[in-house]
Amino acid sequence: MEKINFLAGDEKRFLEYSSSLNNKDKIALISHNDLDGIVAAKISNKVFNTNNLKFLNYTDLNDELVKELKTLDVDHVIFTDLAIGNPGIIREIEKFAKVLIIDHHLFNVDLNSKRTIFMNSQGYCSSYICYYSFSKIKNMEELDWLVACACVSDFQFFNNQEWLKNVYEKYGDNFIGTSEGVRSGKFWNLIYDLALSLIYFKQNPRFVYDFIGNKFEDIGGLEIYVKPVKEDIDKSIEDFYKEKRKINGGYFFEIHSSFPVREVVINELSTKENNKTFIITEVQEKYYMISARRQDKKVDLPDIIKKLINGFEDSNSGGHIPAVGGHIPLRYVEEFKLRLRNL
Repeated sequence: MEKINFLAGDEKRFLEYSSSLNNKDKIALISHNDLDGIVAAKISNKVFNTNNLKFLNYTDLNDELVKELKTLDVDHVIFTDLAIGNPGIIREIEKFAKVLIIDHHLFNVDLNSKRTIFMNSQGYCSSYICYYSFSKIKNMEELDWLVACACVSDFQFFNNQEWLKNVYEKYGDNFIGTSEGVRSGKFWNLIYDLALSLIYFKQNPRFVYDFIGNKFEDIGGLEIYVKPVKEDIDKSIEDFYKEKRKINGGYFFEIHSSFPVREVVINELSTKENNKTFIITEVQEKYYMISARRQDKKVDLPDIIKKLINGFEDSNSGGHIPAVGGHIPLRYVEEFKLRLRNL
């Protein structure tokens, strides 16, 4: 595997900490509820071996989470694939537990402290960072196929293409390292089934986590949940072409679907027009969820979305140059749309 350069964190400190934990330690493992988050937790838990797992959306990184963790009386909290924009949350957790954060999103604050280890590298998905790092402690090779799925699903497959080629060949597939090239073959079918299963079980991602085995293509029959989600995706793409609105350099679309398919829809659309900016939104409970994509990387999407939601209380955004997610309270929707029109 190619050496990863970390923008934050010390590998020696990380390895000493991770190797020191044992069955007597009370550990909570918290990860993002997308495929990269599920796989990052799968890799990490081969080391930490805890049943205290929780999969979150970014809106769940709040004071209620801190209270819950304190109630659980844990000694260690492990975060994977979660961009933590509010350092105050970590500082509160530090009062009762040590913290390890493994992430790949852009960050403004280095969260490292005496009680927190923050490992961040960009250009790789969090699953790959976990695989690379924890392989120095334990053999992870049986899950290389799952990490490859996460890399492609998260569009983080450019810096580790030699490794991906080898993994694909190992399982009788051919890796073509372009946005269109990866969308075929056995791996792509597997990625699609996993991603759509997570959408189906959005309220219970642990169900998908538990179904994934160690052997290649062992996803426990999750394929049966794909069809209704696929139908929703197809309808949403059809609606996009009917209802999309032009914005500066691209398109805006507010999605209305039975399943939360926003991320899949925007990924499919943006790979077809990689020189356009796509912003797709949807209402989820009390938040307005925002996804943005620009596959040619010629627009700084994190900066654009940050400006669009600037000043909105209880709002957040994060991601990478070509892909950003965020949320705002529903009371700011009209102001957000006005700013978008003036983009």
